[in-house]
This record gives sequence, C-alpha cells and structure tokens, in this order.
Amino acid sequence: MRQKVLISAALIANPEVLFLDEPLNGLDANAALVVKELLRELASQGRTILFCSHILEVVERICTRIIIINEGRVITEGRPAEIAADAGESSLEAAFARITGVRDAADVTRDLLSALGSTPADPARRS
Repeated sequence: MRQKVLISAALIANPEVLFLDEPLNGLDANAALVVKELLRELASQGRTILFCSHILEVVERICTRIIIINEGRVITEGRPAEIAADAGESSLEAAFARITGVRDAADVTRDLLSALGSTPADPARRS
C-alpha cells in the first residue's frame, strides 16, 4: 500500500519528468501490471521517466532506452535489444552479466550449493 501511495503522490502534480527508484518493489502482480501500463502511457504522451531497477526483465520490456552503470560509471547505453546484441547475448540480463563481468550464474550456483553441502540437480532429470 505504501508504494501505491508514493507512486500516486509522484503523479499528482502531473509532472513532465518522473524519477522512479524500484517502483514495482512491494506491489502485488495486478498493481505492478497497472504501474507498467501507466508508465508506458505516460511515455507515449512524451513524458520522461527515469526508472531505476535491478529487475532487468522488466527494464527490457518497458524501457525504450537504458543506461547501465557499474561501480558508479556509465558503461553502456542504448535500446535494450541493441545492448544485448552488442554483448552477443539474447537478453538484457545476460548482456548485463557479461558487460559487468559477473561469473556465470550456473557456476556461482554450483559453488553455493557445494558450500552448503548440497549438490545441484542432475540437468538430465529436469523437465
């Protein structure tokens, strides 16, 4: 509820520029759908929306232009599909990992499971 109130307060003055930091955080699925549609509509009206998020699937779907910042520096900018293609990846999330030098998520997962004394599931058993 708090997040809905904060978003409403940000919109009440009908601003031309919106600064939103993790606006979907804490919202239920239906409220998140409404906020994403609202952001698309505001952008189509020519509003500028600065949307900070760590949820790259959402960024990829709703943002037309993004800037990736790593350790306080801009390391790339452009359309999500362009950034992914430039990094040789199929998604923004994979491109982000490559660009920022993060280890392969599967390797990290195996290391974590090993440290916990568990073993990863056999990929052949997944379906």
